[in-house]
Amino acid sequence: AMDQFHGFLSNYNAKLHNGYYSYESNNKEIFRVANALQPGTFDANTNSHAILLVTDLNDVDDATLTVNLMLDFATQFSENFHASICDGNRLPLTKQMISHIKSTAQEVSRLKQVSDFA
Repeated sequence: AMDQFHGFLSNYNAKLHNGYYSYESNNKEIFRVANALQPGTFDANTNSHAILLVTDLNDVDDATLTVNLMLDFATQFSENFHASICDGNRLPLTKQMISHIKSTAQEVSRLKQVSDFA
């Protein structure tokens, strides 16, 4: 039910912008929630059975925190809507893939710190 979906995102303090939801902190976007079937098309009349979470780890202040926030969001969402959490190929997200994603975020954070000192 899309009204429950919109309510969930509203309770999560996500804001609707140009057909996608934006999760923000201190007025800076952390990640987006979009319609996976037709990105950029969320509105009051949208129906979808697939959403996606996206971010640019190079553009956020803390890549590791962002990944953890996205995983927390996905977990809460999947519990509330009895949904599966999948990777970019729509295969169930494994513990190994989560570990890989977290490692990538840590590497991005590390490289960002190094470039900040240079």
